Amino acid sequence: MSPLADLPALGAAWHFYIDRYVGRGWQSGYAPDAIFGGFRELLAARADELTKLRSVVAEQERSPWDSHPPIADRIANIAAMPESHVDADVRPATTLLPNLAALTGRLEELYFSREGQRLVPWDEYTVHAAEAELAEDADAVLAEFARQTGRESASATELLDAIGTPSYDEFLRGVLPQATEAERHEAHGPLATVIAACAVRSGAASWRHSWSSGPAILVGTDGEKLDAERIAKQLADPQTTAQAQKELLERGILLDLTVEQQPEAAPPERVIGAIANVVVDGKRRTCHMTR
Repeated sequence: MSPLADLPALGAAWHFYIDRYVGRGWQSGYAPDAIFGGFRELLAARADELTKLRSVVAEQERSPWDSHPPIADRIANIAAMPESHVDADVRPATTLLPNLAALTGRLEELYFSREGQRLVPWDEYTVHAAEAELAEDADAVLAEFARQTGRESASATELLDAIGTPSYDEFLRGVLPQATEAERHEAHGPLATVIAACAVRSGAASWRHSWSSGPAILVGTDGEKLDAERIAKQLADPQTTAQAQKELLERGILLDLTVEQQPEAAPPERVIGAIANVVVDGKRRTCHMTR
């Protein structure tokens, strides 16, 4: 019954793994060379979290379309059965599969489309994914700052110089439109993103793969975690600005990131409504409305 009881927690862990680890860098041109093997690593590193997850997985609601009864009902029915006197085979089911590594590799080829992508070890894949994501996010922050301030380009230095001015407040309203004034005052994420990107560009920080607290951790040259959010918060506070600027200098973080504002492209045509199986001009068609 234990494997059956584990299914909801394992399913949740698998979705977390695909979303946070596998899919995060899929557009970077790289792919991990051992996807199923990575899932085993994740489960081993997060055994305590998985144990907690088993205890909090919500009771499944039964749907008329379910092919099986809820897992809780199946476990209860098994527990109610007469005790069997057959010796249990405690060997792992993988003993039934010869050459498991080759079969796993083949299954990965069938399950995941990795054509045209370079297969790399997990440590390398995580770094490529994190670097690509951070660079894209930092570019978006500076591009928005340029747009809000009417500039053709914007640099990290110009963003820092604007802190405390009306243009910086307007910028925060643009990147955090749903936030309240108080929330924007405490929002240092956009600035932290730019600082982290500058740290990586300067060679003052790098990404490190982690199964237990990752997928990626930004670390300084001392091997310790680089807290860009803390530095951003100190830069935004006039009482600690000088201290934060000194830290940037000591760490060798150069604020040399500049982004050119791209002209806004016309929105792509989208289907916003459709009517199927309609007779038009004597022919049966599917009509759709685009915008």
